[in-house]
Amino acid sequence: MLPPSTTQHLGSISPDGSTFTFSQLTSDLEALSVGDVIAGDVSDQAANGFLRKIQAITPAGEGMILETEAATLEDAVEQGAVQATRVLTPSDVMGTVFAEGVTQSATLSGHEPLPFVLVLDDVVLYDVDGDPDTTDDQVVASGGLTIEPSFDFALNLRHSELEELRFVSQTSETVEIRIEGCWGTDLIAAEVEVARYAFTPMTVWIGAFPVVIVPELTVTVGLNGTVESTVTTGVTQHAVLSSGLSYKSGSWEPIWSLTNDFVFDPPTVDLTIQFRGQAPGRLTLSLYGIAGPYAEVVPYLELDADNLSIPWWTLYGGVEVNVGVDTDLLSDIVESVDQEVIDYRLLLTQASSACSGSVVLLVPPNGGILTPQNPYVSWTCTGQVSSDASWLDLQVATDPSFSHTVAEPYAQPSCITWDLDIVNSWALPAGTYYWRAALLCGPGWPPPGPTSHVRGLWSEIRNFIVQRP
Repeated sequence: MLPPSTTQHLGSISPDGSTFTFSQLTSDLEALSVGDVIAGDVSDQAANGFLRKIQAITPAGEGMILETEAATLEDAVEQGAVQATRVLTPSDVMGTVFAEGVTQSATLSGHEPLPFVLVLDDVVLYDVDGDPDTTDDQVVASGGLTIEPSFDFALNLRHSELEELRFVSQTSETVEIRIEGCWGTDLIAAEVEVARYAFTPMTVWIGAFPVVIVPELTVTVGLNGTVESTVTTGVTQHAVLSSGLSYKSGSWEPIWSLTNDFVFDPPTVDLTIQFRGQAPGRLTLSLYGIAGPYAEVVPYLELDADNLSIPWWTLYGGVEVNVGVDTDLLSDIVESVDQEVIDYRLLLTQASSACSGSVVLLVPPNGGILTPQNPYVSWTCTGQVSSDASWLDLQVATDPSFSHTVAEPYAQPSCITWDLDIVNSWALPAGTYYWRAALLCGPGWPPPGPTSHVRGLWSEIRNFIVQRP
């Protein structure tokens, strides 16, 4: 480590971070050799500290020039451990950037810890003609975000190798997003960074060796979809979650927990629309301002509307969480990792249907096995079942989104057992399948399409495994 008595003579660092120019020699500088690793705490010339390996040493007047390359903690530390835990608050912020239409509200009185409160007022997500003076072709987002971020970061080095690492981001957030617009385009894909918070670097120590952690929080609002319509809709989601990664014994393991709830505005929409609006918040811990772990929380609303379908619109809410660790400054051996640790999606509401009643899947249980000796699935109907619920629509697919349906037989609701020998003429090969069921209301046989039958709510989605001899 280069102490403050030496770094006070650091005159400059090149823009690419490779060249260090010292205006005066010190005993610490005179003791350096090519191949040594240098590290320094936060200083006037090194706002995020530094960790570098010396490639060349050149005398320069009364000082010295060091040519360096990237180094890792494994290069610098033979053995040691470090841990950092912090709740991030507005008082920790060193700098902010806000998009047009975004303001930071006063924090909640008496609330501890103090959260970040953002207010969005007609933030433009998409503008068909690119002219801000014409607003009838814009898609805008309004609402607010309240975020309480914190993190726990720990690592252990042994024999100059990364032995353990643990990163967990804890977040409590309330996201209220309302999207409005009149759109005349077939495809929209837009993302706006609405806020960026740069936090004061924090230094933790492995003995006398500094590890400088630079937190940063970014918040974006995005939209993508296919649109031929006007729309107004909104969802408020409150979530408390933990997400992260743990490295031990040569492998990565995800860490996560989630509790959340939704409040929503039923959409006002016509014609056809399929879009997803989201408000990702990403917390990054950069070691020496370069690379490190991150956690990205992506709350979203999703609206699908098609006036030829039944129900003709559905509104979903959900949250995805992606975590990762860039190990460039940690290890030469352990590879970087990125994982999705939470993928939660919930049907909030849909267009009213005259076909009431619910289908509950019974057998097989989720993940159950079907064989030629036991090829049966079963269900039951609950609730106030419509008097004209004449058929049940059973779908079997190879994916949970049912974009690849392999069978769709119809059964009478009173028939609660179905032999998959009959499904698709015993043509299901071995593998994993997903199934769901819904009531169909209306007369006629065979069951015609949705133009004359009204489909009720889909059941939950389950999967089963087909095993063959």
